[in-house]
Parts: sequence; C-alpha cells; structure tokens
Amino acid sequence: MPGLKYESLATSEACRRAFKRLDTEIKGRLIINDGCSHPCTITNTSPGGARIVLDRPEYVPPRFDLEFTEDEIVITCRKAWQSGADIGAHFISALIVHLHNTHS
Repeated sequence: MPGLKYESLATSEACRRAFKRLDTEIKGRLIINDGCSHPCTITNTSPGGARIVLDRPEYVPPRFDLEFTEDEIVITCRKAWQSGADIGAHFISALIVHLHNTHS
C-alpha cells in the first residue's frame, strides 16, 4: 500500500495482539507427536504463545509440545505460522501451566 511505512505496520500488528510479548533467550525442545524432538530457542513469550527458532528448518505439524528445558515445563501448542526455522505458537495448555505456577 502506498505511503505505509514499516513502523506503521509493526504498530498495527502489536495493537492486534492479545498479550504483550517479552523478549527472551530460552533454550527449549520442540517435541512432535512421534516422539522426535528438535532443539530450539524461544525468542519471545506471552501468556498466549511464543516465537520459536529451531536450530535448523524442520517440518512442524499443526500441534506439538514445547519444552522449556531449564524449567522442565512442557506446553502443548498449536502452530500459528512457520517461516523456515521460525515458528509462531499459540499455547493450548498455558492456563494449566499458569495455575500450576501460581499455586507452587
């Protein structure tokens, strides 16, 4: 669209998000239903999802588990998008994790 700048698009995208994102550098593993796991880095998180970068591009099915390696927390996710090694994930079991963390 003529006249639109990148900043305008970024701002409008941020306004559409349900939750604020927190930049992170967390090591994790993406676990696919057949038991295969792929090392990854979780580069940002929110209460509703995360951005994941795989060590190398891999096929990722519509549903998978994401393990936060250090904390040994596993969250079931739905793939929102994938571009090469970058993946957007919506947390399916985030409420359970949140409730567990607040009652520990």
